[in-house]
Amino acid sequence: MVGKSGERKRRPLAHAIVFSWRDLGVAVAAVGANLLGLKFELNSVFIVFAGVFFLCALLSLGTGKMPKPHQD
Repeated sequence: MVGKSGERKRRPLAHAIVFSWRDLGVAVAAVGANLLGLKFELNSVFIVFAGVFFLCALLSLGTGKMPKPHQD
């Protein structure tokens, strides 16, 4: 995705941004789960994270490009 859509000189920056957001999400999830785990029961924390991931999955459905049907 990044390889062909960005200018050749700016591709490393685009990769860095993609990986930074991914790593930030992992760090926030890990720290957030730990903090929630200190205050709430495990079942409650699991339900919160399941809801967040489900919402992210729903939102990501609109980001993909559907191929156009072939017309003869």
